[in-house]
This record gives sequence, C-alpha cells and structure tokens, in this order.
Amino acid sequence: MKWILAILFWMTSVQIMQAQNDVQQNILVMNNCISQYNADNNSPLTLFETAGMLEQKQNNVVQRIRLADINHIYVMASHGGFSVNLNCVDSGLCVNLIKGNMTNAPMSSTVFFFTDGAAANSFAENFSHLVLKCKPAEQTMQLNLWKNEEGKIVLLTSHHETPAAPVAASNAPSKPAATSKKEKAELEEKEDIDEEEKPAKKTKTVVQRKKPAEKEDEDNEEKQEEKTKSKPRVERSEINPMDKADNNEKVGKAFCDQVAAVVKSGALNQFKDFEGRVTNATSNINESKSKIKGTKRNYLSWFNKKRAYIAEVKTSEDREALVSDFEIFQTELEDCLDGNWDDVDHSNDEIYANSKDEVKDIEYVNQTDKTMPSIRLVLVNDGAKFTYFLRFCVQ
Repeated sequence: MKWILAILFWMTSVQIMQAQNDVQQNILVMNNCISQYNADNNSPLTLFETAGMLEQKQNNVVQRIRLADINHIYVMASHGGFSVNLNCVDSGLCVNLIKGNMTNAPMSSTVFFFTDGAAANSFAENFSHLVLKCKPAEQTMQLNLWKNEEGKIVLLTSHHETPAAPVAASNAPSKPAATSKKEKAELEEKEDIDEEEKPAKKTKTVVQRKKPAEKEDEDNEEKQEEKTKSKPRVERSEINPMDKADNNEKVGKAFCDQVAAVVKSGALNQFKDFEGRVTNATSNINESKSKIKGTKRNYLSWFNKKRAYIAEVKTSEDREALVSDFEIFQTELEDCLDGNWDDVDHSNDEIYANSKDEVKDIEYVNQTDKTMPSIRLVLVNDGAKFTYFLRFCVQ
C-alpha cells in the first residue's frame, strides 16, 4: 500500500514540476521577445502565479494584468511595426496602471509593441498559454496571430529564442514606493481590496448516480461532454478579423483598442511609443508608427506647448456631408469611452470668433485620472475645404 502511495506522490510531483517548467518557459520566451524586439524598451514581465497576475514596470508606472480575465489576443501590423493587443472579458477592467503616487487607472485593454512580426506572434502565443493556465478548464479565449504576405503565421525559431535570465518574483506583486504614511495606508487598503478580488476557491460538486432508466440519456450526455472536451480552448481565426473592413463590430472594436493604446501611451510617456520618422527636426514633429482605423494621416506634434498625437480623419469641400460624417465618428468615439470621461464643448470659444462657418470642437477629459491625455474632436475650415481630426494632448 505504501509503495502505491509513493508512486502516486511521485507522479503528482512530476506533473507539478512539468507545469511549472512550462510556465517558466512561456515567461522566458516572452521576456526574450521584449528584450530583443520590443519597440518601447520596456522592462521584463514578472509572473505571480498564485495570484494569476502578470506585472511590468514602465518608468514610474506599474502595469498589472489579471490573466484569467483576458479573452482576446490579436496581433496587428502597421508600417511602423507590430502590436499585440489584449482585451478583457466583456470590456471589464482587468488591466491596472499604478503610478508612483499610488493613483491607479483601470483599463479594459492594453498593448505591447514589437519591431518584428514573428516576435509579436511568439509573444502572443505564449501569453495565451499563460491565460489558459489561469482560466477554468471550461473557458476558452480567442487568439488571432499576424500572417505574412504568403498567408503564413510565423514564429521565432528555437535558435532565436535564447531566453534572457528569468525574473524572480516574490510572493506579492511589487508596488511603487510609498513616500508618506498616507500613501502607505492607501497601499495597505488597496492590497486588502486586491485580496477580496481574488476568485473564490472552487467547491466540490456532488455527482448523483443515475437510475438504470436514465442510462440512454447518460450515454448521450457523455458523448456531448466528449465533444466539448475535444473542442480547442484557443479559438483561432483563419483570417485576422481586424483585416475585414466589412465586419463593423470587430472594426469598431479595433478602433476602440487603438484609441485606448494612444491614451495609455500619452499617460505613460507622452506618446513616445508611437514616435516614428522625424519629419521636422526643428519643431520635433514625427510620423506615427501606426494609424488609427478610419483615419488618414497620423503624426505627433505640439499643442499649447504640450505633446500631442493628431489623427486626421477626413477632408471635403462639402461641409454638410462632412458634418454628418463627423457626428457618426463622434458617436463611435464616445462608445469607446467609459463613464469617467466628461465632454466639454469648445465650439464657441473666443479663438473661433472670426470663423465664417460653424465650428465643432468637443474635448473629452478623464475626471478620475488627470494624467490621462485629453481627446479632442475638431472640425474647422481649412481654406477652401473643411477638415476634422482627433487630437490627443497630454495634460
């Protein structure tokens, strides 16, 4: 009897060690992608497996991601590189940005930028493995990887995936240092809240035996259960849904994700994530590495001596048609913003006093986090034509 228990114990230990090795390998590959191909020069990721949380330090900000709440990962290409986009379940707030002053900004998505498509795909693939390890067995997620011109999904080859040194994690996620008693008290309160947010332990389910008369139904149920188990937990699409312009729902989702990425970059590093080729060295104006869906030219400039990300949407001589298009775009933009954003109408500001035509100028400001850039949607007379554009500006 003792030797049977010993064998069972040994088998369980082997399985646990194998699972831990798999998780460590996922983290090693992801950190290798960051160290060699990340466009932001960000620090490595740290996994807190017990809490199901992934953490990354960015300048004076800590980004935390609850893995079990990620349900869609997709990779997109642009002329400036590749982005790995992570979306929370039902647009929930599973991403948290914690600043040095202990203020936090919950978000429903986040993004990582890479200079190489294979690295972006490898990062996304390994990230999905971590997510599935944290989700209940019956839950799935969606993964869409980038395809090259030949329609193939490319990943880093083994000889390119020489892992960097693993990041050691303590028993609790790190946090920016508190500089006062008040901040320490707020930190302790937040840790209590985080503890309450942890999923409750699963309770055992009592399975009642079925009567012989129910055997046929039981067989059918078992067959259905086998089909369910055989279904892959990662749902892949043969064609990246973000490349389908006729799919309004998914295109709208991609637009919201890109708006969120610009807002996040503005809050973290004044849009440095998007700085591409310099077009005016004197004024420090740059092309953007990527372009927001539905817009034309995207670039980084200045507004009131503050760094701004500008996305030109449309230009036309027909003002009436452009106003109609402006209002549709405004509705799509507002659908991307949660209840923390208030709108301010600047259409009647003094700067437009001499304008011959009616001006539209709506600004959206986050009331709970003043470090978030403001978003301004403006329609103005551009000489013989009319133009409307988005302007993200740091506060």
